[in-house]
Amino acid sequence: NRGRVVDGLDLAIDGLPPEWIRMSSVRVLLPPGEQAEVTIVIQPLRRSESRAGDYPFSVVVTSSETGREVITSGQVTVLPFEGTEIALKPVRSRRDFQLIAANHGNAIATYALAGKDDEETFLYEFEAPAINLEPGAEGIVRLRVRP
Repeated sequence: NRGRVVDGLDLAIDGLPPEWIRMSSVRVLLPPGEQAEVTIVIQPLRRSESRAGDYPFSVVVTSSETGREVITSGQVTVLPFEGTEIALKPVRSRRDFQLIAANHGNAIATYALAGKDDEETFLYEFEAPAINLEPGAEGIVRLRVRP
């Protein structure tokens, strides 16, 4: 505080989801000539909604005495993580199945599809050779199995 009176400083983070942010204090009272340190922890949640990529953000400090704002910028990089769930329905059938794939990760996922059995006696015909899924998305591909 370079002023002559006690100033209340309000801190805010713009550009990031609020659930990613923890601050040691959102308001600081500073006597003249003093300074304070505030710890800001940015922790993206491990969910598909926390998409992989770069997130620019701003830290805004507002003086309650003067109304003046000071803004500084930063960037957080969220790294991709995988989370795949695959099921075959029905579990037993004479020939027709559905492959259900879910992407629980936070980046686009591409899954190549192929089938194989130990005796190599079956032919696996997938509706598509691959499936692309957005984070949090689920897809269904039909599968036919023939001798």
